[in-house]
Amino acid sequence: MRLSGGEEKTCWREVARLEDLPIGGIVPVTLSGAPVLLCRTATGVFALADRCPHAGWPLRDGRIRGESLVCPVHGARFDLANGTPLAGPAQGKVATYRLRIEQGAIQLGGGEPAA
Repeated sequence: MRLSGGEEKTCWREVARLEDLPIGGIVPVTLSGAPVLLCRTATGVFALADRCPHAGWPLRDGRIRGESLVCPVHGARFDLANGTPLAGPAQGKVATYRLRIEQGAIQLGGGEPAA
């Protein structure tokens, strides 16, 4: 939602609790009907679309390696922070979502990917 003066107001929705997402864990959630993955590393929590841009396969069965998500089908790797492909065969980005954590609640902003 855009406010006067160019400010944007984000509607936040709680989708999970931080204690339910272990480090190295991947938890599928839904935001406005879209499948989204919550991924946690030692440095943070990230939210990405649950589709590999290479062939559309779900990424929920992938694995976290460092700060990246590895596709379970083709082995493509994506940066968790911005969805950029780090290793092929994927050439496109995975959409990422705005995320915040308030009092242990993982919240996603809006219904559209941030990037």
